[in-house]
Amino acid sequence: MVVAKVPGKLAGALKGFMARQRLRAELSVLDDRLLADIGIDRGQIDGVVAGRVRRDAKVLLQAQALKDAANENAAARTAA
Repeated sequence: MVVAKVPGKLAGALKGFMARQRLRAELSVLDDRLLADIGIDRGQIDGVVAGRVRRDAKVLLQAQALKDAANENAAARTAA
């Protein structure tokens, strides 16, 4: 039945929306130098999040590593 699939589809849509919002927030906190390192500029963040600007897996892994390093640096500054 179509009605039975609605809650699952809504949950999937919400999960996707939240993942995109999280990615947008994570990219937005990176400085311009880090964004350039992963091959995008600040004006492309929405396009990357929406999937209009494609990035291969290597670039995405580099972005994650840069984000992790930035978080570690921020934590170290806060602790000091």
